[in-house]
Amino acid sequence: VILGRLGAVPVMTLSQMMRQNGHTCVDVLKIDVDGSELAVLKSTNWGNLCAGNLLLEVHANLFTRQRNGTAYSIREAIRDIGLLEDAGFYHFHTETVCSACPGQFELAFVNVTWLREVIRWQTFS
Repeated sequence: VILGRLGAVPVMTLSQMMRQNGHTCVDVLKIDVDGSELAVLKSTNWGNLCAGNLLLEVHANLFTRQRNGTAYSIREAIRDIGLLEDAGFYHFHTETVCSACPGQFELAFVNVTWLREVIRWQTFS
C-alpha cells in the first residue's frame, strides 16, 4: 500500500500481478504510471521479465517537477533507457501522446531475445 494524494492505494509488483493471473510471459506490456516512470525503470529487473514488446508512456514534464525544477537531461534518459537495452529491449518508435500534452510521449521497445525467452519459459515452466 502506498499513500497517494487520494489516500492509501493498494499496489503490487509486475511479478506479483503476472503470478496472480497465471502468466509467465506477456506479448505486450504497457506501462502508464503518470510520472513514476523512473521509479519503475530503476526498480524492475528487466532481465527477468518475459515480455515481447514494451510500451512506456513518459511524462517528462512531471520528472522536472519531481526533481524540484531540475530538468531531466538527455544523458540521464540515455542511461535509464540503457537499463532496458541491457535486458534486450530495443527502442523502435516514439510518438506524442497528444498535441496538447507537452513532454508526454510513448516509447515502444521490442525484446530482441523474445523468441529465446518464450522457448526458455515454456521449457522450464
